[in-house]
Amino acid sequence: MAQMQAVLGQGADVNGVDESGNTALIYAARYGEGEAIAYLLAKGADVNKQAQDGETPLIAASYGCDAKSAEILLAHGADYNLLYQHGWTALATAVVQGCNDSIQPLLAAGSDPNKEIAEGYPPLILAVAKAHTAIVRTLLAGGADVNYKGSKGITPLIVASHKGNLEIVKMLLNSGAAVDSRVIAGENEAFRTGDTALNVARRNYHSDIEQILLAAGATE
Repeated sequence: MAQMQAVLGQGADVNGVDESGNTALIYAARYGEGEAIAYLLAKGADVNKQAQDGETPLIAASYGCDAKSAEILLAHGADYNLLYQHGWTALATAVVQGCNDSIQPLLAAGSDPNKEIAEGYPPLILAVAKAHTAIVRTLLAGGADVNYKGSKGITPLIVASHKGNLEIVKMLLNSGAAVDSRVIAGENEAFRTGDTALNVARRNYHSDIEQILLAAGATE
């Protein structure tokens, strides 16, 4: 902190970048340096300046599960819609990293819980695929569409049935997941065109999930 103050005191650009386009604010956010973040913002640091790979201070804070830093950045106008490499938002980054505490301020600020990453999946499917149960619950409470299909027709329930996660399957069903929704465009052996959650559960020998789906009204 003292070194930073000294460098800036000698006239260094608060928005200067390294060879990768990273600013001091991105580094401060990446390592959860709250005091440094506040100091840099007070000195005029650009809260939305992106590195070459698209990383922003908010994305850096989200990657590091630093909810407090995320809140500070959002309060100073951080744009939660800016995209990191592969079309990832700060919310998608926090989801994959398992940062439930960081998701709360992002949703409260208005981050879209149904915004797809470049691969065509929304945050809820990312959370289901990573078996982040608490985050699935948070996203559903924050407005995530339990039946989100996208262009491929792969729903959160189909992914959970493939993964064999009984707790998440129950959570999705209790939130209104459609049991007979079908994959529109299969992409590999895991998700074939026409698959339902029941098909996927049977193919992967998840008999406990098969029984839950049948009890919920699945027919094929």
